[in-house]
Formats: sequence, structure tokens, C-alpha cells
Amino acid sequence: MTKVKELIKQAMRLVGRFDVVEKYDENQTLTDEESTLVKNLLYCFNAVADELVRHYFPVVAEESFTVSSAAVYFTDFSSTPSRVLAVADSGGRAVKFKQYYDRIEVDCDYITVKYYALHSAKTDSEASGLDARMGDVLITYGMAAEYCLINGECALAELWENRYRSELDRTLSDLPSGGYIAPRRWI
Repeated sequence: MTKVKELIKQAMRLVGRFDVVEKYDENQTLTDEESTLVKNLLYCFNAVADELVRHYFPVVAEESFTVSSAAVYFTDFSSTPSRVLAVADSGGRAVKFKQYYDRIEVDCDYITVKYYALHSAKTDSEASGLDARMGDVLITYGMAAEYCLINGECALAELWENRYRSELDRTLSDLPSGGYIAPRRWI
């Protein structure tokens, strides 16, 4: 799994900041402007990763809980849920539940919850934690687009955004559709 620091260095190259890559790679002292560059690219990484996880590559997680007072709060989860997919009791049978903005309510003592997890913000020393199908190119194109937009470089932002969207379309087209095709009928 790629480290966030490697993705930041790749994005620096895309936006033409070759002068900072070597200093950053060797942990040399950075100027205030260079530190801001790194901070902004880290922000861009987390923004792109959040978009990809929310809309295109959802992360399915599963956790078990002992229920007290008929509710499990989302703060008790190891990752923040964006959507609860299923709830099962200790025997694996589906359980009816009500989902609220901050919790789910059930009539069981012990449950297993399957859900889509949101991306948690990373630091530059951590692994990206993203689905390998995304690829570094897709993520760095998105980072470059966000960075250029933040800096007001509209033409470059549009260029990287178009490359990002093209790479996203290509990546999604490589995935199995999972759809159903009806059997052919002969007349």
C-alpha cells in the first residue's frame, strides 16, 4: 500500500514543484512556503480520498457490539459509517433497525453491523489505506486538480480535473459491472 508521502511527492512533480521533492524526501528543513505546499497537498489527498470512498469505491466494514439502552452510537464504531447496510443478531439472522443521524436503534443485546465506512483523514507518514484498484495515478491527478484550484490556477486545475475524470472513468470501466443480463430468447 502506498504511503501518503509518496503520493504527495508525485503530486508535487505534477504541479511542477521538483525543487521541493528532494528536500521533502530527505526530511530537510522546509521554508514556510514549502511547508504550506506539503500541508495543502495533504489536504488535497484527504479530499480526493474522501470523494473516491464516498462515491466510487465504498469501503465495507463489519463490527459487533453489545447493545446497551437499545442504541449503538456511531461514535462507538471504529470508522464513521456513511450508510448501514445490514444488522444481524448473534445467530446471524437479520434484525430490524432504525437509523438516525447519530445512532442505530435495535431490539437485541448483541448485534453485528455491516456498513459503508467513511475515509478517515491521514497524515503524510501513514499508508493511504485506499482500495488498490484506484491506483496512484488517479489519486495524484485528483490531488493536482485540487491543488491548482486552491491556488487559483484555473487552466491547470481544468487540465488536471479532466485527466482525473478520464482516469476515473477508465478505472471504473475496468471493474466488473455486477449487473444482470437476461438470457437470450429464441423466437
